[in-house]
Amino acid sequence: MGACNRICDKGLKKEGEQMRKNTMTEFGKWVKKSLLEIGMTQRSLSEEVGIDERFLSNILYGIRPGHDYIDKIKSVIESKKKKLSKTA
Repeated sequence: MGACNRICDKGLKKEGEQMRKNTMTEFGKWVKKSLLEIGMTQRSLSEEVGIDERFLSNILYGIRPGHDYIDKIKSVIESKKKKLSKTA
């Protein structure tokens, strides 16, 4: 059995089928835009929130709901925005 058949058998990708690209949620777009504005990386945000960077990415793309972390993500970003506006 070839590699493609093994992958196809696992349901990851059927022969001739395009892989679907994930699209970012509206919340994810807001987070990314905010991170650019405050000069923060997704990695540093995930560290401050206390979650894995991949898990944060999954939340931003809607792969995982992340209900327990959305308020914390918002709080960290808003706090950084306030600090930035006070120094400007």
